[in-house]
Amino acid sequence: MDHKKIFTIIGVIHIVVAICLVVFAFNFDELIKPYVSTELTDEVKTLNLAQIRAAIVHSFGLGLIMYCCRSLSNASEMKNVLAAYSIFAILLLGNAIYAECCSTGGPPLPIFALIAVSTVLGVYGYVKGEA
Repeated sequence: MDHKKIFTIIGVIHIVVAICLVVFAFNFDELIKPYVSTELTDEVKTLNLAQIRAAIVHSFGLGLIMYCCRSLSNASEMKNVLAAYSIFAILLLGNAIYAECCSTGGPPLPIFALIAVSTVLGVYGYVKGEA
């Protein structure tokens, strides 16, 4: 698989994650009810929504950056970007796995799958991708 396809797929994955988070933010109260035993205060809701907004902007921005990297023409530059992305994605996936196994629960399964796929694509593109 060539680098341009890998950059496109990873970019689209991160934009889809951002869209999913936007939908989650609009339905925050309903989606969080099964996981809490009491009514959340306005301060807690505001803090959680601020964190969700930060994740939305981060994921959308990363998706745009990766999508724009399709225009790189130098194979070594592409590999450098994919190396940095792979490190980032491994940290992101490691955090999701830790949250699922050792904490209160990780991201929803579709988001977890998107993170895993983008991690594998980043590492694959770095190791075996073609310019």
